[in-house]
Amino acid sequence: MTIKATAVRAAIRELGATVEVFFDLDYDSSQRAWNLSWSDGPSVGAVRVLLADKGLGEVTFKPYRSYTVTAIALSAIRACTDNDDLSEVMHPRWANRTWLLESALTDVDYPAEPRSPRERVMLEFLLEAATSPGHQHPDSTWIERKIPREGVGWILERAMGAGRHTDPIDLLTFAYAEASPDPMHLLRWRWQARPMPAEVAVSLVYQDADAGVADFLAALTVNTQLQAAIEQRSTVLSHCARTKGAHPQDITKAIEEGRRA
Repeated sequence: MTIKATAVRAAIRELGATVEVFFDLDYDSSQRAWNLSWSDGPSVGAVRVLLADKGLGEVTFKPYRSYTVTAIALSAIRACTDNDDLSEVMHPRWANRTWLLESALTDVDYPAEPRSPRERVMLEFLLEAATSPGHQHPDSTWIERKIPREGVGWILERAMGAGRHTDPIDLLTFAYAEASPDPMHLLRWRWQARPMPAEVAVSLVYQDADAGVADFLAALTVNTQLQAAIEQRSTVLSHCARTKGAHPQDITKAIEEGRRA
């Protein structure tokens, strides 16, 4: 078994270097299997595939992945932001919160890695809020209780208040969601950190006699983005019309009629 154990340990060290994860490995003589454990990193399924490529033959592994508070926090955020069912977000069935949050990560590789700068800042501020004064580490239990009660919009509001998040549509949603004619805009912001439709946000600023400089500048950025998207769609529509045999003069006429409307 010594030679085999040496080969197994070398293969796992090589695997750890490849996926940038530290693997804890020990042999269970009663089960005649290797216990392989790690935190976050690739999913168990992904590791099984990689192990199969190592050519270790009849060697049996029992892989187990644990999760850090960071991964749990991201899972809690995504339970709100990624769920299209608002009623489920507002009334979650989190009887066993830890189990549910971990279960959502089963097939997720590197679950502690944010997918975007927006998600990264939400994670940072959530972990900061979950860390009590005098403590070095965030409390996952606090996260598991806070999110089902209040959603995740407040996290971005804190980040914006600290000047750490300046996305124009989020700034406008925070400022104007309550004034929106559609109450769902406010609910989705508070619970899911979902921005309102850009057209609605710009319109609300345009109609607000008390809007400030920051509101106008944010609306100007969003409106410019809308115009760019419209121009891109117009280009595609013009191309499609030409491929279907439309005369160039008819395309120009259609554009001009739209501008006059």
